[in-house]
Amino acid sequence: MAPPHGAAIVAGRAVLYAALIDAGAAPPAGATSATDAAAFAKRILPAWADHGFHDKTGAFRRTEEKY
Repeated sequence: MAPPHGAAIVAGRAVLYAALIDAGAAPPAGATSATDAAAFAKRILPAWADHGFHDKTGAFRRTEEKY
């Protein structure tokens, strides 16, 4: 299996950032809020699910080899 890449990594990092800030970590100066980071991740995941699981012809990818 290939490791997650692209949108999955970006969304995962945004969610992790939001969780760390919510847990009390100090955000960097000028950084976005935890709420904004979580909202960003919530926009990425549905878009990736709608488009990331389909090949160039629009067919649903059913095997790992098609990724």
